[in-house]
Amino acid sequence: MGIWYLTYTMDRKDQLSIGKFPPKPEKPLESDCCGSGCSVCVFDIYQRDLEAWEKECLQLRLTGSLTHDQETLCAAISKADFKKFELISIVSHTKNTAIYRFRLPAVETSLNLEAGQHLILRSWLDGRYITRSYTPIDFELGYFDVLIKIYPNGLISSCISQWLVGDLIEWRGPFGNLNYQPNQYKHIVMLAAGTGIAPMLQVIKTIIDNENDETFMKLFYSCKTAADILLKQRLDEYQKFWNFQVVFFLTKLMEEEDTKYLKYGDDVVYQRIDEDYLSRNVSLMSTRILICGTWSFDKDMMNYCMKIGIREKDIFRF
Repeated sequence: MGIWYLTYTMDRKDQLSIGKFPPKPEKPLESDCCGSGCSVCVFDIYQRDLEAWEKECLQLRLTGSLTHDQETLCAAISKADFKKFELISIVSHTKNTAIYRFRLPAVETSLNLEAGQHLILRSWLDGRYITRSYTPIDFELGYFDVLIKIYPNGLISSCISQWLVGDLIEWRGPFGNLNYQPNQYKHIVMLAAGTGIAPMLQVIKTIIDNENDETFMKLFYSCKTAADILLKQRLDEYQKFWNFQVVFFLTKLMEEEDTKYLKYGDDVVYQRIDEDYLSRNVSLMSTRILICGTWSFDKDMMNYCMKIGIREKDIFRF
């Protein structure tokens, strides 16, 4: 994973025309991109931030104010500025992942994120800021939870591994332009790998919590082994709903160990997600594809989907 940076400026003409706009995202330098093919590149984030900023400015021009929901959200967290949130618990999940819970300013406060939205974490290391994006897996009244994987040689991981309960951690957001609409598609197929499960959980919960949403969801979840499946208990609970199914793709067979993590009835395939499997198991009619994983995983899934006939406008990559 590479390092990327974002700073914000405000155009003078914007200040004069409205009085106070959200700060405009500043385009990164070519040198800000590490060139290592990060699953979320600095330029991807910049483009998403720019689109979100333009929408907010348009609303301010038309109405002179943000919506009530936006005002409530900005009280807890800001797109423009990093705010500090107290880390109140660290719960180990797997050998290299943990769930970090952060306190919101008031018990009655909620982030109210839309499906698939993420936050940006900022940490100080060796005289410079490092930033990464993470999708909260829970955001209830008074707190939000983030699932984070620690990499042995990861720069941001070296910071996170030093966190202690009580630390104040900087976050900014929310960002993301999935713009989910209930019943827009008959089917949603989610292609996820590793921690790419996080935004999928948001979408799944959004749909099953809406009794009027009859969208049918399939999750194809790729992991190395059964021990690497993240938040499986939650996925098992979601499978009790009629409109959600999950297939686990395990790329490494470990028969004795797998029995510890899998249960009777689990749909498990010992292979990578490939074009042939998708061509046999994905409907081309009224289907939305959601993709989240490593850079190489996302690239492969995009190619496979296009080859089997999925329209590019029906594919969304987190």
